[in-house]
Amino acid sequence: MTKNYYHILGISPNASASEIKAAYKRLALKYHPDRNPLNDRAEDQFKLVNEAYQTLSDPRRKTSYDLKRQYEKNYNQAQAYSNPRYHHTRQPAGFQERHYRQRPKKHSHFSKKDRLIALGIITLVVVLLATIKLTWDSFAGQRAYQQGIQAETQKHWAEAEAAFSTVLEYDADQADVRLKRARMRMEKLQDAQGAVADYSVLLDRGSNPNPQLWQERANAFLQLKKYPQALHDLNKSVKLGATTTSVYFDRGVARLHLEEDLGMAVKDLSQFLEKPSEDRRLADAWLYRGFAYFKLNKLEQASKDVAQAIELDSLNARAHYVQAQVFKAQKNVPGAYQSFKKAADLGFSEAALEADRLQ
Repeated sequence: MTKNYYHILGISPNASASEIKAAYKRLALKYHPDRNPLNDRAEDQFKLVNEAYQTLSDPRRKTSYDLKRQYEKNYNQAQAYSNPRYHHTRQPAGFQERHYRQRPKKHSHFSKKDRLIALGIITLVVVLLATIKLTWDSFAGQRAYQQGIQAETQKHWAEAEAAFSTVLEYDADQADVRLKRARMRMEKLQDAQGAVADYSVLLDRGSNPNPQLWQERANAFLQLKKYPQALHDLNKSVKLGATTTSVYFDRGVARLHLEEDLGMAVKDLSQFLEKPSEDRRLADAWLYRGFAYFKLNKLEQASKDVAQAIELDSLNARAHYVQAQVFKAQKNVPGAYQSFKKAADLGFSEAALEADRLQ
């Protein structure tokens, strides 16, 4: 289906050129990356708004786009009427065509004893076939599991994932195999969507609440940029008594992306920084908390946290970019310029444009 550019810009198909331009300017300012650093959702929306405006502001392209939408609408209507269920080949039969007569009753040549014997034989065959299938499934499942373990040892992740999938086809209740596949999809194959599916089955079928599983599924949601779902799972993990402080790091990141409660994001990241765990980068925690302070307009705290992040990882382009934004808010133009230049040198393309604006 063609994207609905009118819906993206929030205007009607009969909008004038001035209305289109006004809607574009309003949305471009709202979602511009300069106003929404580290916000991937705003960046994607900004690209959609720009794409819609490029089409609707050009009369020739707008005419072609409108014709295409009209064609799709007509085509879908035509498809609905082409369904064979609405076609009739003839009228229902009249009374004269209907003939009613008594069918002769057929007498069976099987006695009650014969029927019982036949039923017993059929039952025996069914039980035998079921036993053979269960035995074969068990053997095939064990063989596939051994192949998966061997492939995992050799770091052939795709082969291992395929073997564990075969095991689960034979026995979907093997929780340890499903957990192994979920972690492999998440950590080795970068398949966050597949990992979410496995974690969801484990959480639905598990009898004992497991805070670690809730946190691991939340990490998969974070990779998929599904921040509300990630926040829900992290809250559940904390409520169940998660023992590692990394859960507060992850929850702080989710809240920061949602921009709904930046104060709570600062609180979560601070709790992590009080007792950091080894499975999360300390520099990232300082940077995220510094950015949260920046969004809260607490520039002094933001400056200290970002400086700490740069001290731990001086090659972090995003850290230099956020530091430049803090300097800019503090009216420190030379400092902002130098930080933008450093971020640009490290590969942050947007920083080069910001530096040019400060010259």
